[in-house]
Amino acid sequence: MAISQMQKVNILGVKSQCSDVVSFLESLNIIQINHVEQKQVEKYKDFLKPIQANFDQSKTELSELQSTIDFLSRFMGKTGFVSSLTGSKILLSTDEFEKTALEFDYREIHKTCMLIQQELHKTEREIGVFQAQYSQLIPWKSLSLSLDTFKITDTIKYALLTGTTSKFDYFKTYMNKKFSLLHCEKVSDYHETENIIVVYFSDQEEEILSKCKKLGVERVDLFNFKGTVSSNLDRISSELERLKLKYEALRENVSELTPYSGKLKVAYDYFLSLNDRTSLQNKFLESNKTFLIEGWLKKDGVGKFKKQISERFPESSVIRVDPAKEEKAPVHLENKPIFKPFETVTDLYGTPANTSVDPTLFMAPFFFLFFGLCLTDAGYGLVLSAVALLGLSTIAHTTGVKKFLKLMLYLGISAIICGIFTGGWFGIEAEKLPVFLQKIVILNPLKDSMQFFMIALALGFIQLYWGILIKIYSCIKVRDFAGAIFDQIPWLVIMPSLLLLVMGKNMGTSQQVITASKWTALAGAAVIILFFGRDQKNPIARILSGAIIGCLWLGKDIIGNMLSYSRLMALGLSTAVIALVANKLAGIAFSEISTPGVNILVAVIILLFLHSLNFLVNSLGAYVHSSRLQYVEFFPYFFTSGGKQFEPFAKNTKYTIIK
Repeated sequence: MAISQMQKVNILGVKSQCSDVVSFLESLNIIQINHVEQKQVEKYKDFLKPIQANFDQSKTELSELQSTIDFLSRFMGKTGFVSSLTGSKILLSTDEFEKTALEFDYREIHKTCMLIQQELHKTEREIGVFQAQYSQLIPWKSLSLSLDTFKITDTIKYALLTGTTSKFDYFKTYMNKKFSLLHCEKVSDYHETENIIVVYFSDQEEEILSKCKKLGVERVDLFNFKGTVSSNLDRISSELERLKLKYEALRENVSELTPYSGKLKVAYDYFLSLNDRTSLQNKFLESNKTFLIEGWLKKDGVGKFKKQISERFPESSVIRVDPAKEEKAPVHLENKPIFKPFETVTDLYGTPANTSVDPTLFMAPFFFLFFGLCLTDAGYGLVLSAVALLGLSTIAHTTGVKKFLKLMLYLGISAIICGIFTGGWFGIEAEKLPVFLQKIVILNPLKDSMQFFMIALALGFIQLYWGILIKIYSCIKVRDFAGAIFDQIPWLVIMPSLLLLVMGKNMGTSQQVITASKWTALAGAAVIILFFGRDQKNPIARILSGAIIGCLWLGKDIIGNMLSYSRLMALGLSTAVIALVANKLAGIAFSEISTPGVNILVAVIILLFLHSLNFLVNSLGAYVHSSRLQYVEFFPYFFTSGGKQFEPFAKNTKYTIIK
């Protein structure tokens, strides 16, 4: 329920064991390695210098493995739904990981794949060329003239022309008027073009082609072909058939290699880890015989860590180090398992400063309740819980995924609880529910909307009041006693006093209590007016600062924030109304469609579609708006950002998950 205390340490060891120490630190996953700063280098420059580790070899291996994996993935089948969620990652133990990577020689597979890839690219290019030639010739299939020469005699030539559909009649009439001895004939209509052959005298060629261009009819160049169009098409078809067979054979060769994809991915992650370990050594210092590693770990784990290092590497030692004044320790949130999933919400907002407080514990009960009030449907809650449980049993292999799915499970339970007490069961009207479910309904959002509204505002009041209490604790923690006494405590008096003044008569409060509330509110406001601007030397500026900023502006913020909690009622009502409408529409379809069977089918489709849409949209809305109430209304009272998250050195994997 707090931010862990961190300890900075130095690890001194024998240079020959540096790689083994780094591998051991990676397996422990408890220490964050620092880059040794330049001033540290200067401090130890007489006997220590930065390590210049060479990791070009592992980079080369990573590049080769990645290209091979990418090549094989093109020819593998589509992954299933679960696999797509997990990224098709391979789950295996540390021993299996090491054994697979070390025993598998990927180089022969890589070499074969690259040779096949070259042949495939070559074949694809050749297929593309022949397909282009085929497309160029097919419009002229019925032409019987040889393409070897465009001369019929020494004085007579022909040209092949193409233009858009409906140009031929105009073109023929126009050209016959201009050139009486010219003959033109349509060869084919093909894909909205007219293909024409023109026979003319050689000495008129330049003028004829110029007129064609002006009419939007272009000459087709088939000079590269010999023989008739039909013979060329037959030849090209034969070549395409041969190349396609070759391409399929190459693909079959690839399919024989795809079973190696898993081992290639394991090997990739092995070299990725090796690359990380090698590159990490550039953060260290070394002498001729020793090395120095600097890092952070949890303070309560230092003793165990020192024992682990001394047992594994007797020549090495772990030394506690006092950080510099300006140096900030990384932040690690430490909560009990039941609250751990709610760290997902905190992480999305940011990492708190190490002098701040971890808001997870303080926020979790409110977030849990708010989500349920926004969804207000036990049926939807059951669906959400079932999805979360399915995910936990199938894809929850990493800490982040597991935390999020557990949060989903909690939120599903919240929706079930709130749905039970508000009578929300897939939009079924409360009067139609079984009697035992009707008896435990406390609040019907559709009938008691004003009561729902007041509950939402009351919850807002409670959370904001709680936020001010946490702010007081934060001020005391950093020894800002003036801030706690003069800026925060007065609001603890003003807020309930104003509430009594507004609601007093409706609550049956006596006149004496109302009068006392008025004076306590004024007393709290007076403290803020007099002391909020205490840093101002000018007394008038101090009072104006306290009155305008301390009272009016902050008071406006508190009232506005409290009204924001009305969104709990708005979302709760929207879920109930849309679910009810879905049922009504399905009922209308069932009763109005006279064809037996069809009415049932249409009603079921309407129910599935609208309830699924309502579930997805309002579940997302419940999560977003519950988060917003924390981020915008609650956290600003006490949350101080700026912390750097604790990132312990561990195996960095892309394709595998190490159990």
